[in-house]
Amino acid sequence: MKKHFILVNILLSLSCFASAQMVSTGYTRKPEIKLNETRIRKSSFEYVKSPKIIEASKLCAQGKWDECISGLAKISSSGEGNLISAEAETELAFVHLSLGNLQKALEHIDAAQMFDSENPFIFLAKSWILVSMGKYKESKEELERMLYLTADFEYVYSARLANAIAGMISKDGKSQEQFAYIYSTNPYLIGLSAYMIALESFNKGGKKNIQTAEIFAEQALTHDSSNFPAARLLAEIKYQQKDYDSAWKYYGSVYGKDVTDKKAAKRIKKLSKKEIKNRDLFITKLDKPIVRSYEQTPSSQQLRIALFADKKLSPVKLQSFEIVSSGGLTVYDEKLGEVFKSGAGIVETISFIPQTGGLIIKDSYGNTKFATKRNISLVPEKGRTILVKNPKGKDLYEADFSDRELKGVIEVNPSEEGMLIVNTAVLEDVLPALMAQGASSMTRRTEAMKAFAIVLRSRLANAIFSRADEHYHITDMEEGMQFLGVNMQSDEAVKAVEATRHVYITDSSVDFYSSCFIFNEEGISNSASAKKFAYTPSNIFRYIISNPPLDLLSAPQDATEWAGIKWAYYYDVADIQRRANSIKKIGNITGIEVSSVSDKGRVNHLTIKGKKDNLEIKDYGLITYVLGAGSTRSNSFVVIPFYKGKKFKNILLLGVDTGKGSGFCLAGAEGLEKKGETYLNILKYYYPGSGLVADTAPAEKVSSPNGNKTINEE
Repeated sequence: MKKHFILVNILLSLSCFASAQMVSTGYTRKPEIKLNETRIRKSSFEYVKSPKIIEASKLCAQGKWDECISGLAKISSSGEGNLISAEAETELAFVHLSLGNLQKALEHIDAAQMFDSENPFIFLAKSWILVSMGKYKESKEELERMLYLTADFEYVYSARLANAIAGMISKDGKSQEQFAYIYSTNPYLIGLSAYMIALESFNKGGKKNIQTAEIFAEQALTHDSSNFPAARLLAEIKYQQKDYDSAWKYYGSVYGKDVTDKKAAKRIKKLSKKEIKNRDLFITKLDKPIVRSYEQTPSSQQLRIALFADKKLSPVKLQSFEIVSSGGLTVYDEKLGEVFKSGAGIVETISFIPQTGGLIIKDSYGNTKFATKRNISLVPEKGRTILVKNPKGKDLYEADFSDRELKGVIEVNPSEEGMLIVNTAVLEDVLPALMAQGASSMTRRTEAMKAFAIVLRSRLANAIFSRADEHYHITDMEEGMQFLGVNMQSDEAVKAVEATRHVYITDSSVDFYSSCFIFNEEGISNSASAKKFAYTPSNIFRYIISNPPLDLLSAPQDATEWAGIKWAYYYDVADIQRRANSIKKIGNITGIEVSSVSDKGRVNHLTIKGKKDNLEIKDYGLITYVLGAGSTRSNSFVVIPFYKGKKFKNILLLGVDTGKGSGFCLAGAEGLEKKGETYLNILKYYYPGSGLVADTAPAEKVSSPNGNKTINEE
């Protein structure tokens, strides 16, 4: 279990240093809840709605807001009874909250409360709307009324969070204690509450408060490595503490994700003049090849991977790099053919020549071995690898410049700006390395790994087919399958690939994601006890704040490691505004609108409203970039805005699972294996109706090479 700093007098261990820091801020509340209690794994929410409300909500999901609002208003005034009118008014409140129309949201939730004065959810919703509007006293009053109606965990802790944020914004002096209580008693909000404690401590200033901020910023990142605001805060803390080595790394990481961050750029400029022991950022450095040799798989399926892609999946143009082969190496010019050979362990440096748009190859003594403006290929001896070392682009932060060991051929394509590097290799030979990012979150379960190997192979085969005429099929920064070289492959992944050699799923769109909440985008449940879900604007809020069920397949063993499944981020609107304006000049942001969602409530279309113009975003990667510099975990979230007066200050994102939530869930596959399922049954669970085929004789007999059989045991 990760080290988990908590409040004084709590029945969990903590270090003397952390304890002293928390005493200094006055944290003394004793929780009555443990992080692994059964009662915080049960949900009191129901998603049952009137069929008419569900039908009207479908128009909301499609972004047909006027029709949706009109339909819900008709239901409210239909005279069918107070309860259905209350439901309709509640939905209207959440519609306007999604659109950023807070006054209208308040009017509708007031109406809902008049129709049904004993529904705690209405009180909870009203309190959040009031906090958003900056009406903190009124919000607290609603929360107190709600507590007379329910003591359920979901309600109480959502209320605590709303109250803590209200206290922080209004500076009531009590919010740190409230966040500390949440931090120590709610496993689903550890990362967020740790960050909030760190932020408040940092803003107070002074040596002790800065030390407390450091502890909790580190804890926020320990429990949720995607908490970008925590990383940004920690970078500044390290800088102020004159820990320049750490500040260099953290600010480098922050700037690499958000090059619009002027403060990060300024800090990096200052740090570049300091004495830094190690100027390498969070990258891998290798002295020599690790894998060195392998048995090449006979196959016609070649995968072309563009290396050193940026966050927008565009390969950067290298200015120079070194190569070291584990065996013999031959260099080919596209016109001249073979130009020279090199031996094992010999370092060759390939540099771009801006004046000519060509490249030059030199040995370790600086002697020129070859120069050309044409494309070249670096071909290792069969079964040997090439190590690419010290790659350099125009900007240190534009890509992950880790050293990487490669199988297959390296193509170097010079142009006016630099060199494009493409690695061409047999799919089966690089598949274990492409599994590395996804498998890093797995506990090396054999059957789940086999299933993942087949899923990823199938997805890559689809990419090879769909991009057959393009220069490359994928980049090395694709979501969930980052490729940092075969040096990253695990023995378990290699075995999984070998056990399922050449086996594919017969599905044209195979996708996967690492951590899953209850439902995936196709409607497959990761819990046998899951309650039936139908999308409405209020139901998606209930779903996201609900407790995960006891039988959730993806549940972590460690109660402090829920961040991949349930997460929350507190973003500064100024940062979102800066990133949005780098794409389109929209001026100061006035609101954020969830413009359309899927039938499972995942955000498909986000509108950033500005004084000059609006930015419409429908691309998943762009949504996560504008909101959280690419660190927002998924598109399954709700947005709660916060205003101070008329100024739009912050947003809270409450979300679940990772990625687009489509297809195969890695953590869910592990859960199925724990229940005794084989990899075939795991695939059958996530791809019902699909089949398995093999392009050559597979290692295990799973289906006929010519048939599209449904996945089953044979």
